[in-house]
Amino acid sequence: MDDPSGTHHALAAAVRSTWGRRRIILIAALGLAVLLIGFAAWIGIRGILAKNELEAALPLVSQIKDQVVGAGFDTAQATIGGLRPTIDEVVGHTGAARDLTSDALWRAAEGIPFVGENLSAVRQLAQIADDIVTHALVPLPGMSDLLDPASLKPVNGTVDIQPFLEAEPVLREIGTTLAAASASIAAIDDEQLIGPVAAAKQKLSALIRSASPLVVKASLALEAIPGLLGFDGARSYLVVFMNNAEARALGGHAGSWALVTADHGTISLVAQVGVGGLTKTAVPVVDVPGDILSLWGPGTATDPGNVGIDPRLDLSANTAKAFWQQRYGGTIDAVLFFDPVALGYLLAATGPVTAATGDVISTENAADFLLNGVYLSYPVGGEQDPVFQSAAAQTFALISTGAFDPKKLLDAAIEAGKQRRLLLWSFHAEERELLAATPFNGRMPGMDDANATFGVYVQDNLGSKMTYYVDASVALGQAQCSTGTTQYRVDFTATNAVVPGTGESLPTYVANTTNGSLRIFVTLYAPPGTSIVSAIGSSDYPPLKGTDGEYSAMQVRMVLDPGQTATVSFDVVAPDDRPRTLDALVTPLAKPTEITRLEGYTC
Repeated sequence: MDDPSGTHHALAAAVRSTWGRRRIILIAALGLAVLLIGFAAWIGIRGILAKNELEAALPLVSQIKDQVVGAGFDTAQATIGGLRPTIDEVVGHTGAARDLTSDALWRAAEGIPFVGENLSAVRQLAQIADDIVTHALVPLPGMSDLLDPASLKPVNGTVDIQPFLEAEPVLREIGTTLAAASASIAAIDDEQLIGPVAAAKQKLSALIRSASPLVVKASLALEAIPGLLGFDGARSYLVVFMNNAEARALGGHAGSWALVTADHGTISLVAQVGVGGLTKTAVPVVDVPGDILSLWGPGTATDPGNVGIDPRLDLSANTAKAFWQQRYGGTIDAVLFFDPVALGYLLAATGPVTAATGDVISTENAADFLLNGVYLSYPVGGEQDPVFQSAAAQTFALISTGAFDPKKLLDAAIEAGKQRRLLLWSFHAEERELLAATPFNGRMPGMDDANATFGVYVQDNLGSKMTYYVDASVALGQAQCSTGTTQYRVDFTATNAVVPGTGESLPTYVANTTNGSLRIFVTLYAPPGTSIVSAIGSSDYPPLKGTDGEYSAMQVRMVLDPGQTATVSFDVVAPDDRPRTLDALVTPLAKPTEITRLEGYTC
């Protein structure tokens, strides 16, 4: 008979053994659970901390960007120089975020399905943000002295090139950093990102998109300056002074010309002539396509006063160069166009000048006096030439000798460029690419998926100085049509500002015997890929439809008596129904042209 006590002991031992194994498994499972929970907590806590650091950094980065971009040249140096404390704070946040997301446990967790994609994205965003701060923001305060506009002031007649040589590679490196960051963000897959991570990616991407073009433009501008100042060899510039009182599409009648040289930073005024010192021709001095001749008439490239008759800066510059070389020979490296309004802006930096006639010309009166008052005071043709030439020569002398406020001068030049009153065309291809990033590039109409820009060009049709009296505005509208197309409306409204009853008192040289009435051509250039359908409104003869290369164009003539206001409406069709932001490039007149949105426009 078996021993019951032995069986009992064996059973008890088996139970103990099974419980022991289970306990080991349970403990192991519990330990694993604790480990997993701890691992998750570790990742979670570090993730939250990293998120907080990035959330603290991004507004500061955006604030720095806004401060730098929003600063005019009068405050840019001080703004950049004072950024160090804020940048140090940002460095602390992005560096901490990078450290929190770069250890071995974090990288291991990136292998977990779904969760891992988000952890990987957070790590990459932290690294990208830290790279931007380290390589793009940290160098900024060190550029404070280099970006001092005073570095543009000539010393002993020569501009020092060194600040530009030192600043350009720093800006180029910042641009490279932002481009690499943009590519890295684009490579992060959005598909499995949770809301907060996707939002962080979008915010950082938007910040880079807004900053990158500005850095690229500044870098290219700095790269162009040494060549423009003649540090790669002497340069010759043809300067054409355009009179907006007798409007041409690019600006105005080219009444005064000058030749300026730049040699290793030393700038010299070599010659000045009135338009009468150049020679009219029977045939164009440059090759002009037939469509342009049909649109702008036989005066195109045959009359030096009409070098700006077409809005293309390249054609105008080549025509001006040909007229000058035909009469005086020599090499022309670039052509600079500017007008009396731009001259007035520059006088804010130099102070007033006194013309050969004794007239004092200042920033307050330059535009009105040079576009109108000079003709009232000196009503016989040719009497005005000494005024224009001496005003330009004295302003040039003040600038070339450093007798100006550099911050005001740079602000004035940029404002004139934005208004298309100061334009520069270089005959060196690589330099043109650099100038394309500046406001002096004379851009033409265009269209992409987001924007549509129209050209609205005004030309005097009297041989008068009456466009001084044009008060103009442009209104832009669009409608997406059921046909799958977009219809655009461009309204040009003009008022003759001559007070009724006073036109008879205007000198013949100004009014050309019209008793104060004015007659102008208004020409619309539509963006490539669109077509102009019609021009409706005040016009005394049928619209002329034409082309200028890739641009569809339509021209009308407006005749306005003193005090009269009239509007011409152009309709343009695009072959898609994509909404766009609208803008217009307008001939710079004596007074600014307001551009507004046309609300409620329908197909």
